Parts: sequence; structure tokens; C-alpha cells
Amino acid sequence: MKKIKKIAVFVFMLTILPPCFPKQKINTASATPEERIENFPFTYKNDKNNRSKIAHKKAIINYIKDHQSSKSSLSPEKIYENADSLCKIYNIDIDYIIAIMRQESRYYQGAVGPKFKVNGRYRRAHGICQIVYEGAYDTARWHGGPQYSWEDVINYNYANIDVACYYLTYTWKYHNGVNSTEELICAYNAGPYNVSEYLNRENYNYVKNVMKYVNEIKDSY
Repeated sequence: MKKIKKIAVFVFMLTILPPCFPKQKINTASATPEERIENFPFTYKNDKNNRSKIAHKKAIINYIKDHQSSKSSLSPEKIYENADSLCKIYNIDIDYIIAIMRQESRYYQGAVGPKFKVNGRYRRAHGICQIVYEGAYDTARWHGGPQYSWEDVINYNYANIDVACYYLTYTWKYHNGVNSTEELICAYNAGPYNVSEYLNRENYNYVKNVMKYVNEIKDSY
């Protein structure tokens, strides 16, 4: 009788407890946009307690201070606050955004990249995340992303980071040829249709550097 009661309790617990099985991996190359975004490769880190949150924040601020361009007048604390608030919204691991910003501008909002040709016009990348008008900016503007003026993206780091975060999530969600962390970072640099060129020197070094910086940040807290 006791054995029957134990079985009955066990069955009852199974019906009320949420499933604890590991999430099944999907084939991102054939997944729907909704399935892809649910499997974003580097999601926001929810620190388990206040002490770990403080340690994480301190590590990032110190990292920015250590690698910030002498031209930059931005406060490392403000860069962290803006990046962290946006990474929460987009569910992106802040360590990757901080690493991308180091690679792109060394945390200098006034950074301007070299000229290159896009659709017959010469353009430059601008700001702390090096946003290109016909790239991340147009993607956000025409596909439901943050609606900033181009002047705001050039002049304000919050707007610049916001467009960068949107571009990362949009690229992952809608480009089935981008299927790994490294390919997504490559796509941020070279565009989603150029990840097949990931092994060329420029893209390879870009991805290698960003991943190196991510690991440095993670090792510091």
C-alpha cells in the first residue's frame, strides 16, 4: 500500500512540476526567425547575486579604462550603463558588446573609419560601434529598429550602441547563413552575405581579436 502511495505522489509531482530537461538544439540553418532568435548565441548574463553583479560591472569599467583611447572623453561608467541597459533589452551578453567596441573604436564616439564604397557612394563608419549608414543604420531604420537621426548615431554613444545591438539580433534572426558566434561577429564587420569569406585575413583577424577580448573580460571577474 505504501508503495502504491509513493508511486501516486511521484506521478502527481510530474504533472505539476515544470520540465527540467535540457533545451533541444535546433538546426539554425533551417530554423524559422523565431526559433533562431530564441537560440541567439550569446545571451544576457543574469548574475546570480548582487555581489557577482558588482564584480562584473567593476571588471568591465576597469577594462574600458585600461583600453580606452586617449581621444575619448566618455566616462567608462556611462559607457557601461548604456551598454548594460541596451543589452538587457536585446538579450545580448554585454561582454561581447564591450569587446566589439574595443575592436571598433577603443571606446571613442568620435571615431571615424576609412572611406569605402557602398552602392556607388563613399561612406565611413562612425562612433563607438562604427555604424555605417547603408549597413546597420539602414537596417534599423527600415526594419522596425530604433529610429534615430544619422546625426544622433554619429554624436551619441547610446544611439550608436542601440543600432549596433539591433543589427546583431536582426542579422542572427533573418540570415540563415550566419550560424555561429564567430560568423555573427564576422557578419557585424563584413555584412551577413560575406561570412563565407570569414577566413580571409581581415575578417579572420577581426573575429580573432573580438573573441580574445571577450575571453579577457570574462577572465577578469
